[in-house]
Amino acid sequence: MRQHTFNWEGRRVCQFERYFAIHVEKFVPQMSDPIESAVLDRFRWWPVSELASSSERLTPLALAQLATCYVEGRASVAVEVEVLFD
Repeated sequence: MRQHTFNWEGRRVCQFERYFAIHVEKFVPQMSDPIESAVLDRFRWWPVSELASSSERLTPLALAQLATCYVEGRASVAVEVEVLFD
């Protein structure tokens, strides 16, 4: 879970995010939100092994650790609520 506070279009926004992991055989992501499309140029699938060494700012910050636990079939680790201010 994450609480993220940032400026958006001239106003201060505080959003709360909750993440879920699911397994699917095939999934093709599509941008359907016009606001999202204005700020993101693409979706990208990441090999789990590349997450920990990425120079990108990934969220949640513990994504590499959580994804590794998931694909290895281990119980997920307890992660504190991330609170970010930009």
